[in-house]
Amino acid sequence: MDESAQLVYRFITQAEIVILTIVMNNVLVKYGAQSAYGEDIPMTAMGIAMKVNSVLTNIIAGIAIGGQPIISFNYGAKQYDRVKKTYKTCVIAAVLVSTVAFLSFQLIPEYISGILETKANCTPHLLARHSEFI
Repeated sequence: MDESAQLVYRFITQAEIVILTIVMNNVLVKYGAQSAYGEDIPMTAMGIAMKVNSVLTNIIAGIAIGGQPIISFNYGAKQYDRVKKTYKTCVIAAVLVSTVAFLSFQLIPEYISGILETKANCTPHLLARHSEFI
């Protein structure tokens, strides 16, 4: 694929992300205002969920990106046992991170919400509402 096609592809991908974010924010404000929680809590909860998702995605991508050169070098050296071992280690690490994250979301959502909420806005009632959305 030539460079101009890659630039167009990247632009379209970023434009889609922006459009989806705008639509999601408008829907959250519209329907959040109709809920008992008000429009702020659904928007804040979605922001927290997106931040947590971003952190976890980066951790798992880091595991994959870190394993890639090890796998490549060993594949080139025909050390297939090392390739399999590294691949298995990366998969196990990613599954462990995902499992810990899932259990954390299920067992302690108030704590996760509290980490990302400012001290001034952090009340027990607000944390309870955020954790319901997470």
